Amino acid sequence: MMMMMMMMMNSEDVVTWRDKRQVDPFIPSPPTTTTTTTTSTQPSSSSSCDSSCASSNDRPLNPTLRAIVPPGYDRYRLPDSPDGGPLPVFISTKVRDIQKIDEQNMELIIEWYIRLYWSDLNLTPPANLPDGQWYNVAPDIAQYVWLPTTYIDHVKEVTKPTLLVQPESFRMQNNGFIRYSMS
Repeated sequence: MMMMMMMMMNSEDVVTWRDKRQVDPFIPSPPTTTTTTTTSTQPSSSSSCDSSCASSNDRPLNPTLRAIVPPGYDRYRLPDSPDGGPLPVFISTKVRDIQKIDEQNMELIIEWYIRLYWSDLNLTPPANLPDGQWYNVAPDIAQYVWLPTTYIDHVKEVTKPTLLVQPESFRMQNNGFIRYSMS
């Protein structure tokens, strides 16, 4: 079961779902619904942030990550769109397992992957990377770069597996196109 959607983020922080096939042939499936959602790219003042949170001026200590995140990069600033319009953010999901269906309470428990795709031209991709080839970056970079805020309507609870290594991946192409995957 695969579902594809696209969000368009602009300066008013509005997200619009559209048929991605019109823009990018990479992801073949169209969305099943159309909706509009409001999102925020600014950090919430009510969120709890301890000393492990990265501020907008923090840079990674890892030299590989430092090469990708340039000095002065602001993780709270929405990246510019390659064409100057709203920033396209693509979403794909893959259901791995349907663990429970409770029709009486209208509850569904699933295990799934969610992948977010967008372009960030402010990041520095690795040199000599061929066109269209993905470069695997340590997922720790996610705490230093801008990530789309994702809301799922009517979700009661979200749990992430507790493992020694987080079930995430971060990949980028030489044109600044990024794929962030989590389960």
